[in-house]
Amino acid sequence: MENIQDSNVVSFGLIVQEMRNEITNLIIAITKQATSKPMRLSNYVSLLILFRMKECMASIEILISKGLVRDAATLILTLIELKLDMQYIVLDYENAEKWINHNKKYKKPWKVSTLFKELFPNENERKSEKECYQTFSMIKHGNPFGGTISFPFGVKDGWLVVNGKSLDPNMQANYIFTEGIQCYGIFKAAIKDLSDAGFDIKSNEIAIESLFSKLEKCNYEHVKSMLSELFNTK
Repeated sequence: MENIQDSNVVSFGLIVQEMRNEITNLIIAITKQATSKPMRLSNYVSLLILFRMKECMASIEILISKGLVRDAATLILTLIELKLDMQYIVLDYENAEKWINHNKKYKKPWKVSTLFKELFPNENERKSEKECYQTFSMIKHGNPFGGTISFPFGVKDGWLVVNGKSLDPNMQANYIFTEGIQCYGIFKAAIKDLSDAGFDIKSNEIAIESLFSKLEKCNYEHVKSMLSELFNTK
């Protein structure tokens, strides 16, 4: 990733780039097999979402490398919404028809609150997913409550608070990690849809699981490093 010097951020970036390459491999595998195998409606949705995810990921990585983390956050929100849609379609394949036939430009096929309720019956998991969604939604919509998360500077207790850390390695690493988490969620749901339809994509599934394991290990080391730095400065 251009302009990135921090080794942790580079490590995260290389892994998500590999994940993006694996999306291409999956699309190619499906395209080849589709010449002799009929595709159901949900499979078309999977391909559409995979293509869009690939675009988002490339843009996120470019923006983060330029220090434009807030703009990258708006696309991470897009990934979150794509993940929720893909998971909801896998929950009930009839939802694919609703998604394809949706004809209202001012709203999506279903409410986000419905997705959280249906997809995450576990209260703790639902709360975690909602907090992530709300944070990135706050940034995307320029919610002033976010302060310097939403804007380059803010006002607190009558004082101007400036955030001069647009290239803060920890923030860059966290955003790239979140990108990878959403990519994995979309990929897993798409894999289930395509596998259920009879496509032979086991090797793609193994590859993404291996990359996700690397991503989690990288994040573990990153968090450990941040905690060590925090305690050493006290």
